[in-house]
Amino acid sequence: MTYVAPPYVWGLFVATLLYLFSVAHLMEHLMRKHPTSWAAIGSPLMRFYPGLGNWFPLMGAIFLGLQIGLPTDAATQQRLWLVRALALLCLGLMVVGHSAGLIPRR
Repeated sequence: MTYVAPPYVWGLFVATLLYLFSVAHLMEHLMRKHPTSWAAIGSPLMRFYPGLGNWFPLMGAIFLGLQIGLPTDAATQQRLWLVRALALLCLGLMVVGHSAGLIPRR
C-alpha cells in the first residue's frame, strides 16, 4: 500500500516552500534595487557554500530589526513582513503538529 501524507503535512510543505520563495524574492529585490544595503548585509547566498555564516546578518535584519541599512520603502517593508509572517506560520504549524501528533513519527 502506498503512503500518502495527510493534508496537514502537505500544508506544512507548501508553507515552507512559500517561506523559502519569499526569502529568495527578498534577497533578489535587495540585490537589484538596493545594492548598498545588499553589500552591508554581506551578500548572502541561497546555498550552503561558503557557509551559513553569511545568513546571520540577513536573518538578524529580518527578524530582529537590526539597523544595518535596510531601506524603508514600501516594497521592501512588504517583503520583510511577508517573510516574517510565513516564518511564524511555519513555526506555528510545526509546533501544533508535534503537540497534536499530526506529524507522523518514524
